[in-house]
Amino acid sequence: MKHFTAAVLLCGATFLGATAQNIIITDKDGVTHKFNADYVKEITFEKIQSQGDAINLDIASVDVNPYSLTNIELILQSENGDNLDLDLYQPSTMWLTPGNYVVGGSDSHTIDAGYSSAVIGGEKKDVKSGILDVKLDGETYTFTADFIVGDDVNVKGSFTGKLPKFGPIADFSLTGVSYVEVNDPEPNGFYYRFNDENWKLEMRIDLFSEGNAPKAGTYTFSESTDNGCAGSYVNLYSPYNDSTQFKEGTVTVEENSENTVVTINGVLENGLSMTASFNGTLPARPTE
Repeated sequence: MKHFTAAVLLCGATFLGATAQNIIITDKDGVTHKFNADYVKEITFEKIQSQGDAINLDIASVDVNPYSLTNIELILQSENGDNLDLDLYQPSTMWLTPGNYVVGGSDSHTIDAGYSSAVIGGEKKDVKSGILDVKLDGETYTFTADFIVGDDVNVKGSFTGKLPKFGPIADFSLTGVSYVEVNDPEPNGFYYRFNDENWKLEMRIDLFSEGNAPKAGTYTFSESTDNGCAGSYVNLYSPYNDSTQFKEGTVTVEENSENTVVTINGVLENGLSMTASFNGTLPARPTE
């Protein structure tokens, strides 16, 4: 039975005691609905949520945990602990791709309801249906969420900002460095292996410069070993699982007090843009 206003239903209920009588209800659009009183056992009122009663999730931050290039956990988090924890599937890409992610959808952008949930008012609820619209402008994402959770509660929210990881530009803080001994090194070559704190990346950077240490300045990735050129070998671990190298970009070397600052900026052969930086002491080239 459709649900109508309380006043109209109560008026109709006064006829229940009569036999061979009809209950006639006129809805808000002026359409009448007729019910034989003999067939109506009881009339109850069910609380439903109107569109204006949708809960607005005040999203303050977004966390992303890529399990693979196709499966990503995305958490839209408010400051009070309410959140949408969504299990997304996308085409195999090295960053979160834009699109409409639909719960139970059949296309390339889907949300698995079985591994998704919401926390509203401190209570965990199932995600039943809905859409997450993802837009990307440069490095900035815009997320617009519209879901039905739990007992048919409509939850909405939006957020605009950069992702802490798995965005279109991978950014690494390099914390470790060692010198690499290679066969037949170039007389002007300096060979370093860098890694980040969690070993999600291991990267060899070759710098070609005259002198006993790389001179301050900008080195350009190239196949050449001329002074001012750079080479690379990049191992990307979780979640990328790829070995590649820079097809273009630069390495900048600066002296800062007792430390050397190395800044790397470029595009890998697999299409992923990357920035990385190191601030510390570069190991000396071994003497023969």
